Amino acid sequence: YDKEMESLFGAASPSKWAFAMAMKLAEGIVGLVSTFILLITLDDVYDLLLTFAGVEFVYHMDDIVFLLCKSEFYGELNYVAVQEIDEKFWVSSERKATYLPYLKPFGMMLTGIAVFSGFAAVASGQRSGNNLCQHLKVDMSDEQIASLGPLNGFYAFMPSKRNNDRVTYEQQSSFSSEEARGKFGFCKSGDYQGWALSTVSNEASGNLCEDWLIRSSDTNTFNIEDTRAIPWQLQSGRQLEFIRLSCLDRDSSVAQENGYIMPGMKEVEEGFERICRYLVLDSSTVGFRDIPSPEFGFLESENSSSSVKVFGRHVYISDDREYVMAFLGVRWVVGPTKQLLSLGVSDAVSGVLENGMDWLSSGEWIKYISEPVDSNVDTGTPLGLNWYHSMSPSSGGFPGPDLNERVNAILRCGICNSESNPCFNEGLCTEEGTCSCSHGATGSFCEIPPLGDGVCQDYFNTDTFEYDGGDCCASTCIGVACGDSAMNTLFGYNLDFPIKGYLDCRDPRMIPLTIALNMTTMPVYGDVSFYSTWEVYCDGIEYLYSPKLGYEEFLSTEVYGKQTIFVEPRVSCEVIAKTKFYFELAKVDVYRDGFEDTPIIVQEYEFHSEDMKFDFPVLSRCLLVELSTISDPKLLLDSTSTQGQAAAWIDVEAPGLSLCSTEFLSQLYALAVINFSLVGTPKENVMWLSGTNGCKWSGIFCNSAGSVSVIFLINQNLKGRIPSEIGLLADLEVINFFLNEINGTIPTELGLLTHLSDLTLAKNGLEGSLPTELGNLTNLTTLNIDNNYLAGTIPTQYGNLIQLTAFAINDNDLTGTIPTQIGNIPGLESFYFCNNGLTGFVPREVSSLTGIEISCGPLKGTNLTCYEDDLTCMDLSSEEDS
Repeated sequence: YDKEMESLFGAASPSKWAFAMAMKLAEGIVGLVSTFILLITLDDVYDLLLTFAGVEFVYHMDDIVFLLCKSEFYGELNYVAVQEIDEKFWVSSERKATYLPYLKPFGMMLTGIAVFSGFAAVASGQRSGNNLCQHLKVDMSDEQIASLGPLNGFYAFMPSKRNNDRVTYEQQSSFSSEEARGKFGFCKSGDYQGWALSTVSNEASGNLCEDWLIRSSDTNTFNIEDTRAIPWQLQSGRQLEFIRLSCLDRDSSVAQENGYIMPGMKEVEEGFERICRYLVLDSSTVGFRDIPSPEFGFLESENSSSSVKVFGRHVYISDDREYVMAFLGVRWVVGPTKQLLSLGVSDAVSGVLENGMDWLSSGEWIKYISEPVDSNVDTGTPLGLNWYHSMSPSSGGFPGPDLNERVNAILRCGICNSESNPCFNEGLCTEEGTCSCSHGATGSFCEIPPLGDGVCQDYFNTDTFEYDGGDCCASTCIGVACGDSAMNTLFGYNLDFPIKGYLDCRDPRMIPLTIALNMTTMPVYGDVSFYSTWEVYCDGIEYLYSPKLGYEEFLSTEVYGKQTIFVEPRVSCEVIAKTKFYFELAKVDVYRDGFEDTPIIVQEYEFHSEDMKFDFPVLSRCLLVELSTISDPKLLLDSTSTQGQAAAWIDVEAPGLSLCSTEFLSQLYALAVINFSLVGTPKENVMWLSGTNGCKWSGIFCNSAGSVSVIFLINQNLKGRIPSEIGLLADLEVINFFLNEINGTIPTELGLLTHLSDLTLAKNGLEGSLPTELGNLTNLTTLNIDNNYLAGTIPTQYGNLIQLTAFAINDNDLTGTIPTQIGNIPGLESFYFCNNGLTGFVPREVSSLTGIEISCGPLKGTNLTCYEDDLTCMDLSSEEDS
């Protein structure tokens, strides 16, 4: 830069010149580096030429833009500026010196020499291996070929051993024998070239390209890490499902986590944290079939004080020294020590494992094989792994797992630790690493709860442990000591000795029943021994038993208290009180929680010294709560009522419905109440209570939605009363109880059945009055209730039955007059009211209905006469025409 430049270019400045030179230099450096990288990375000459062409284009981009501006491509202003630059071409005075023209060629020559020197250095490093990964961690799937499992692990760069001008990697282990070690080498065979894995013994025979186990796809790379981006294949031609090559030089954490100590790294005692020295069988599993004592500890070396390791993992041996457990690259294996020793390498198991790999190449000694170890969660131990029986190897090689023969065995650490391996169920870990158990639990880690022994343990009395395995409730307890000595009180009075009971039953399926006792005893005279015993049985199961309680136990002649028991639903219970002292009055109430005002049963005894005994049913909690919304709880809890009988039947025959899991619960309940209310001797086609689907009962018909629409029970010898629960069948359209022996009154709840079109109750023994609620049945077309003992008057509300066509109330004991409102029924075709005690006249509003047929002849108990000619009626007592 000089003043001459400023005279030519008015806008020039030193900073602009410096920036331009720096950008030009950066452009050259980027081009050189890109060229160098392309030379050492691209394998294909065609790709290399194309890339060079692209780099060259970018390098001369400024010249190209300058030419485009001179051709006016970027507009007139840019064209003028470029012309000015071109005309005012400047050469500095220094550049005019004689030596400067030679500086650029000399610099280009030096740059070329540097680039090719770097290329040569890289190529030399590739061939020598100095620039390649020195330590590899290899993970392969063994599910396609079992023998790949032991070839997993750590591989080291071997500079003195080469294959086809490429470096090799050899598997590292502590074994003195090298025969079964894996080796990666470069293979050229025919049209193929690439990396292959074999064993050292095969490679030594010069058969790497023939006896390979797996090999990469065709490649010419010097770096084996480049094969991670291409598939590997088996000799069968199938692709290897999984292979991962990790360079430990670049990620020391991988080396440490996998127990491998790289050169120069600080040695550590264990590659994994908290390696468990002692393994035991998880109590929730059965164990290995042939191993009676599945407890394993570290195998100690016979030549040193350290433990034996294989593939960076500790070897375990059973306490009886009959079985050995070792890690073989991908999976853990278990086999008998006798077969290992039969290989003859050493008289000790540790010697066999340390002095050779014949035991590995001959896998017939292996009996059990674990699932593959996930390297992401590898703990360095076989804890928590699933196990399988081994498959017999086809050619004496390494066996694979038989996935169809899983072993029910899971190993866990046998040494407790308060942080990582604590004792269960509030057990305490001692300094010796053993667990001190509480609450009756057993097992190495107190993991076995005392379920089903008949003793209720409060700690295990939760849903998680199924309420101590049922030990805390009478109906679920199966142990020999069920309920023994579990209660120290009775009816609120403290006892000097424990009695049998289940006071701590918390199973929500059980129903709490309270027995309330109110008793006034007679005074005691002399030394006569007076006592009382209490027993409660439900379906033969003993829920409460107290031995002879002396008179002094109650402390007073006034005895009042409550005792709660927990019983299973759908049972029948019996209370027995055996007494040997007189009482003036004894009252016993039994009620359920939430129904204190509605006892299931009330028993009273006066001046009595004999045993008290009574029984009662127990409904499911949900069934009682649900039915209480549609029926009287007192009737539901009364085992003698039709409602109680129906509820009890549902509870036993349809336990699914008792859980309130269906919308048809109320329907089945209503039909069951009708069944128990209309007791009789049904004829051949009437079979009620035949299953829990009421739609299949004889005489019952349902619509497409499953709701009862028709009850048709003609001449079935039915006796009893029509229950009010019939009003729960809201979709009823037809009720026909013609020609039976039904008595009682017509339930007013029939007025709720607004879909009803036919109500026939003729020829029965019905009493009482006509319900006014029937006037709500605006869809009714037939109302036939003749030949009964109905009394009272005809309700005026019946004039609201606007769809009625047939109305028969003859042969009853009705009195009063015929309401004029009957004339409001426009479509009434027949009206029969003969043989009643009706008085007055047939209203003209009725007689004038078009096409109506009215019963004629003298009317029973009246002087009302009906004339056929004009359908008018005359009261002969007053001799007045209507």
